[in-house]
Amino acid sequence: EKENLSDLTKRVAELQGQLGSRTQELTQLDHQNQMLKGEIPRRQQEHDKKEQELNAVTSRVRVLEKAVELQEKEYQDIAKERDDEIAKLPGLQQKIAEIGRAS
Repeated sequence: EKENLSDLTKRVAELQGQLGSRTQELTQLDHQNQMLKGEIPRRQQEHDKKEQELNAVTSRVRVLEKAVELQEKEYQDIAKERDDEIAKLPGLQQKIAEIGRAS
């Protein structure tokens, strides 16, 4: 999961770079192609789509980060329970031995 989180983090960075490049490209085309007014809405739609994709990936990264936090806490809780149970074993073994001697 940490690898997935790392991969998603890298992907977010890539998408942010792509989004920045697309935005710059859109601005250049707007200045160079004033006569091609129909081009602007199409490019804006592409930009919006990339922005939506980036937002979706960013949201997914946040969900995965929270899931990792919850799993780590759950693992810690389980390890504590295990350690508590292991700590009880010597006392239980002694009681079993005493019961065995008494019978």
